[in-house]
Amino acid sequence: MWLTFILENVHFASYIFVALVLFAAFWLYFDSWNEKKHLSDGVRVFGFLILALSFVIEGTMVEANVAKFETIQLALRNLGYLGVLI
Repeated sequence: MWLTFILENVHFASYIFVALVLFAAFWLYFDSWNEKKHLSDGVRVFGFLILALSFVIEGTMVEANVAKFETIQLALRNLGYLGVLI
């Protein structure tokens, strides 16, 4: 029982930490993008934001294998990776 509790908390904390790191990257890229405003940089900026949102969704899923949330999370993650790669 305690092992499950600890693992769920570690799962939540690690995904929220990754989301905060990605949000910080978004904020730094967004701040520098405000001066240049190139389209390719804008796609990267919002790619980091979408990735951060997907990690927040993944972190808040607690033992719920709801297909709708998993599909949304997977679509956001793929869209975010594509945005960062462009």
